[in-house]
Amino acid sequence: MHRLFPPLWWYVLLIISSGMCLLVYAAVQQNYRQSANDPQVQLAQSAASLLSSGRALNQIVPAEQIDMATSLVPYIMVFGSDGSVLASSATLNGTVPTPPRGVFSSTEARGGEDRFTWQPQRGVRSAAVVVRARVADGTRYVLVGRSLREVESRISSLGLIVFAAWCCMMALLCSVAYSGRLVRIFRRRTSI
Repeated sequence: MHRLFPPLWWYVLLIISSGMCLLVYAAVQQNYRQSANDPQVQLAQSAASLLSSGRALNQIVPAEQIDMATSLVPYIMVFGSDGSVLASSATLNGTVPTPPRGVFSSTEARGGEDRFTWQPQRGVRSAAVVVRARVADGTRYVLVGRSLREVESRISSLGLIVFAAWCCMMALLCSVAYSGRLVRIFRRRTSI
């Protein structure tokens, strides 16, 4: 019965192959997700700088209303120090959504900038960046977000590719392990 089990090296290669597949998936997935913040970082920092230099809100926040549930266009929101919405180009179900209140304290704790995934409702996820702006009468927070729909689609495809590669490696390992065993068993039987 012990002849049916693969040799020890097979288990070592199984662990190494599985670990490499997980490593590739995690590294590429994180790269996709972190890169999703790039445009928002630039837009939020620029908007906060303009706000700090005295620009009016209507010069920073576009008049065009962007539906977070359907659009891939970045949106800009400005909040007061108390978390109240001062201006927004984002809408969701006809209203202006607000992030969890802890976002602003987290922004302060992180030195004036925070990056997070915002899910105001099921199926609507954004890569969001908040930057603190110092203005004459206090503090403002600029939030810039963008839908994660395309990034999550890429991550899903990545998962399928890595899983298919892992299945191919497992099939190859099994065929190598068992073909060697079968050849040895066949030689033993034919030499009798």
